[in-house]
Amino acid sequence: MTLGNIRAEPHTGTMAAQPETMVEWVARWRWLGPLLERERAAEFAATDASQAIAAFSQAYRLSLQTHPPSADSGLIIQQRLFGKLRHA
Repeated sequence: MTLGNIRAEPHTGTMAAQPETMVEWVARWRWLGPLLERERAAEFAATDASQAIAAFSQAYRLSLQTHPPSADSGLIIQQRLFGKLRHA
């Protein structure tokens, strides 16, 4: 896609593999950054917080069915590991 004189194709490899220069890359993001921020802000404004909380709460409750919390916090296991590493 071309936006003015700036190409807006998805990134498909390393920077070295891209035909654009660093100046073109910076110019593209300088132009696209505000557009993406406006889109993010519009999506955020359109989000119903109570529905989002309900959806995440339901997902969390469902996850507990297959992945219940462990009996401990893991801190003891972590401290044992640190102790072994300290003496290694």
